[in-house]
Amino acid sequence: MTEIRTENEIKLLGTGGLFAYDGTDPAAGVARLEKELDALKIVREPFRVHRFTDDYYTDTGDTFDAQQILLRFRDEGQTGYVTVKKPSVRNGMGLSRREIETEVYKNEGFDRMTVVRDHAQHYLGRTDIGKVPKLSLATVRAEASIHTDAGRYSFCFDRYTYRDPATGRESEPHYEFEIETLDRAIADDPQISRLVAVLEDKYVFREVRDSKYARGRIWLVTCRV
Repeated sequence: MTEIRTENEIKLLGTGGLFAYDGTDPAAGVARLEKELDALKIVREPFRVHRFTDDYYTDTGDTFDAQQILLRFRDEGQTGYVTVKKPSVRNGMGLSRREIETEVYKNEGFDRMTVVRDHAQHYLGRTDIGKVPKLSLATVRAEASIHTDAGRYSFCFDRYTYRDPATGRESEPHYEFEIETLDRAIADDPQISRLVAVLEDKYVFREVRDSKYARGRIWLVTCRV
């Protein structure tokens, strides 16, 4: 099944601070988030923790970055998602992008590159996709649906590391909060504005307007120097 939508998200990046943890269990940070959401009277559903790996591909001439195109395969075990993201008109708070995503099942005979190239051909008109990913990310995500008086959002707490597929080198952990809606701009929501302020002022996270992939490209340059 393929979904075509516009994602709108606020991204807050930090070194972790009180939310930093070793291993794969974000329970302490989740408990802290729950208290902050309750204090702001933001209704929340239970957080779910899942782990996945993202591989980002580009064309053989490596032109996607200049075009602000992202081509990603997300591996969640038995299922995966191949995604194209393109620039979108900025509207409201955060970062807006057009997203085309297809869920795939890794049954017998599944070939990742065939799926990635078919997606690129169909939605980007390109077949010259390199076999080796440009960048990989390993993520532990705690995610919950939250509700304010103004709307409903997906709220994620991510711990992720970059890996350079060409050298095998890995980065230190990074931490990020994401507040996301689909097909609706994030604007004029006092509860979300207060949540952002708490994460910035109390926990020293900062809003960023670029993607994990864009920041990972910079990391690739610095780690190959």
